[in-house]
Amino acid sequence: MEKRGLIIAATGSNTGKTTITLAIAGALRKRGLKVAPFKCGPDYLDPTYLAKAAGKECENLDPWMMGSKGLEEVLSHAMKEADIAIVEGVMGLFDGVAGTQEGSTAEVAALLGLPVVLVLDASGMSATAGAMFHGLRGFDNRVNIKGLICNRVAGKTHRRMLEDATGREFFCGAIPRMEGALTLKSRHLGLLKADERSLEEATLDGLIDIAEKHVDVDKLLEIAEPLYGMPEEGGTMSTADSPTVRIAIARDDAFHFYYPYNLWLLRSLGAELVEFSPLVDRGLPEDVDGVYMGGGYPECFAKELSANRGMLRSIRGAALSGMPVYGECGGLIYLCDRIRLTDGSLFPMAGIIEAECVMYERLKALGYVEVETTGPSILGPEGTRMRGHQFRYSEIRPTGRTHCIYRVKTMRTGEMTQEGYMVESVVASYVHLHWAYNRAVPESLVRACRSYRRNKDRWHG
Repeated sequence: MEKRGLIIAATGSNTGKTTITLAIAGALRKRGLKVAPFKCGPDYLDPTYLAKAAGKECENLDPWMMGSKGLEEVLSHAMKEADIAIVEGVMGLFDGVAGTQEGSTAEVAALLGLPVVLVLDASGMSATAGAMFHGLRGFDNRVNIKGLICNRVAGKTHRRMLEDATGREFFCGAIPRMEGALTLKSRHLGLLKADERSLEEATLDGLIDIAEKHVDVDKLLEIAEPLYGMPEEGGTMSTADSPTVRIAIARDDAFHFYYPYNLWLLRSLGAELVEFSPLVDRGLPEDVDGVYMGGGYPECFAKELSANRGMLRSIRGAALSGMPVYGECGGLIYLCDRIRLTDGSLFPMAGIIEAECVMYERLKALGYVEVETTGPSILGPEGTRMRGHQFRYSEIRPTGRTHCIYRVKTMRTGEMTQEGYMVESVVASYVHLHWAYNRAVPESLVRACRSYRRNKDRWHG
């Protein structure tokens, strides 16, 4: 089958776009198609739902964080063994960085040449739906809006009015308004990650049933465009013949925010990734040369993490031995002296960074950031430029001497701050980086791990 792609976008948030995309991905998979799911933007949580519905790991597509070349490479990499790309948009179709279209779903559609099917919350409207749909179709001629799915439709008469207003040639489905509709469980940072607790098989089956009853899936397949001109997988980078270093990856309920492409880049550079659980394992895996602690919910498991003193000692000992350790957001919190929860309770952490992490009920930072390093580190030389995203309910308060090597620009406000805490071979930050923007960063990290292994082998004779 010719590889094809399609974007499911929306007029704004809370239209039901995620639920409908899950339903479509599941319905296509049920037909025997190999579905590659994607999520526009920096989100870590929606991709876990899309992955479960499609039966394949979900990659992010974010032209601002990745650059246009990185965007194409991520798409090509994920489509290697897939038939169709189903891309869930982010926010409204044209909403991007700091009020512009940069990084928007529309920019993804334009750069990759993918058609768009729009999801519209049609409750309380009829002819206005036509004005909105055709107004969006004519807003930017780079974006090919080829279909419409109306959500929260009151009944057959309402559906007929919507079809008349928008044009039957574009109409791909009408999802009825459902009392007690299938919903996805959430927590204070948004959706829970998809697992047997938050996305049960019965819920997914129900979503697929909705797509099969109320969406013209055949029409969506006709709308999907062939994927032409994709670069070879990973550009000039190819998977190493055999691993040369071993990197421990924190992976459990407390730590699970990773961009899949970042991990693939590490493997392609010769790293064997060895998963471990800071919650239950008593120490790092044997014979590792580096540690990568991603984001997650350490604040929800502070008591358990603090009680696992064997792991805390193991990671602290590894850092003191010169092992490269890289932490993002949740990883940063774990590497600090302690965490203070919103109820005032304190829990000791690894004690590598002389700082206390203080949790708040309200959001402390959200949005895209540009990073430039002010000194050499395991991520590269001084002046290394990176792009990423922050989403946090906490802040770091130094308890001793701290050294920052990130100059961080918040794109929404233009504010410049110092961040990126460095202690010897440890670097940790609130910023979630996507390495497709600068692949020299994972190259530098693997090189640092390789140097540590050589020195370790020399030390042990």
